Amino acid sequence: MSNAQQSSSNSNNAVEYNTTTRSVFLRPLASSKVTITEESVAGSKYYKETFLMGSVYVKNKLLGKYKVRYNAYDDEVEVLQNGKTSALHYEEDITVNLDEYTFKILRDNTNKKSYYVDFHEGKNTSLVLQPKIVLKKPVEPKNGFGGKMPATFDKEYKYFIKNIAGNLIPVKLKKKEVLQILSNKKSEIEKFASSNKLSFKKERDLVKIVSHYNTL
Repeated sequence: MSNAQQSSSNSNNAVEYNTTTRSVFLRPLASSKVTITEESVAGSKYYKETFLMGSVYVKNKLLGKYKVRYNAYDDEVEVLQNGKTSALHYEEDITVNLDEYTFKILRDNTNKKSYYVDFHEGKNTSLVLQPKIVLKKPVEPKNGFGGKMPATFDKEYKYFIKNIAGNLIPVKLKKKEVLQILSNKKSEIEKFASSNKLSFKKERDLVKIVSHYNTL
């Protein structure tokens, strides 16, 4: 990998990639939006704190495998190389495949871009997660009683079902909502979930349910 010139994390400028030499341009990490000392903030701004090995693709061409993690507060994929951390350019033709899911940039119903976790990359129907993390500011005690509540990184995760047309349909981890979206195979899904003791309220179980739906 080689460092590219600095650009904003949400740049719309096209980036040229040299897929012949299997290299991809990186950029410096975006300036964090955190306005207080991060060490004083409880929680983590990462989807997974640890760097994991992922396969980076551009336009479906493999560039190589690198250690990556997703900063869900600043919305960027960090890459660790030779002891230094950079970020992938914010481009929609980049995907990062890990063992159990894929990071990719998608657009919501307002056409706003952000990274999503796709649990069924390449399948007709996917369970998709927008793993957004927000900063909650410190809270002063009322009337001077009690201690000050520290600032925290809080999860504001949103789930979607991505259909065959690529549309993101908002869904909560509730049986009724999931079955309403996957209604054409409702009875089969209910039977599969029941026989395997799977809960529609648990992410890992819903991943299995949607995987089964794709086989029907």
